[in-house]
Amino acid sequence: QKLAQGFTLQPALLSGFCTSSFVAAMLRALLTLCLVAAARGFETIDKIYWTNFFTGSIQRANLHDGGDVEEVFASASTRPWGLAIDAARCSMYFSDIGSGVIRRAHLDGSSLADFVQLGDVDAVALWRSEDEDMLYWTQTDARVKRTTLSGDGSVVEELLTFNSGYFYDRWGVAVDTSVQPAQVYFADNDEFTISRQQWGTEEQDEWFIEDPDAIWKPQAIDIDPLRRKLFWADDGFGDIRHASLDGDGFSDVGVLASGLNSPRGLVVDAMGGGLYFTDMGQSDGSHKIHQVHLNGTQGWTIQLVGIPKPSALAIMNSSLTDAAVCFTTTTTTATTTGTT
Repeated sequence: QKLAQGFTLQPALLSGFCTSSFVAAMLRALLTLCLVAAARGFETIDKIYWTNFFTGSIQRANLHDGGDVEEVFASASTRPWGLAIDAARCSMYFSDIGSGVIRRAHLDGSSLADFVQLGDVDAVALWRSEDEDMLYWTQTDARVKRTTLSGDGSVVEELLTFNSGYFYDRWGVAVDTSVQPAQVYFADNDEFTISRQQWGTEEQDEWFIEDPDAIWKPQAIDIDPLRRKLFWADDGFGDIRHASLDGDGFSDVGVLASGLNSPRGLVVDAMGGGLYFTDMGQSDGSHKIHQVHLNGTQGWTIQLVGIPKPSALAIMNSSLTDAAVCFTTTTTTATTTGTT
């Protein structure tokens, strides 16, 4: 199906949507939302957040319809890239390129502080592991590290990979915690692969997706734990692609959306059955946030003002927090089109 936004949606398999375990999980999530909303006394709603590298800002919008676009953080001296959200602590974490720091702030942009000091390198992609309460990230020197979110960011662990310290472009990171030790996936843009390695091993990373017909220039990656799929934005093919975590990394590679200009950021809402990604053209108004349902149907599109270079996305689950400050609003700076 060719869309007015200029990209093509590909048919997706519906297997996994109608199993008894999947339906039960959806009902539990719905009940939780109802109970939390009744206990609060103020309205809450799930949000999608993104970083804008060129404008030094972080914005958010309603997850379900892309409406109520607002700016929650802006600084002319900041270049935010990677992004992760810890809704239970009402916190967001973002990498600030050029500063050697991972920063932390409330979800409304207040209480900005340095969380992890990296020295003369920068963090690129961030990933929050909810099961482990850990923040993972890749660095500009290709190192993969993590720290606990219950601490102050001073205790950092490293996964030693074959290319650690060699300044390879690793633009994405995701963690499969259903296996132990946890399996870390990272996108190697320079080598046109997605590699994986178990935490605690040394220099044992393997090329999981490497065939040139399957992958070209991977950017952000994310995991759908319910359907056991790995998704990535492929800037070379101009696609959003996916493969089974339990497959061979080639024969089951599929395309969810194609015909894109330059997809970078990507995040999956496994419970909601949606995927969200950034896409950037060369002209004003060509930088956008798209929603695509995992069954292959079109969602909404946010057209951003100017050329802000949206770089990373993260979802705020409103059922995990009861702090009203997480839901305060500021200014609207974009338009939303499409259907939900």
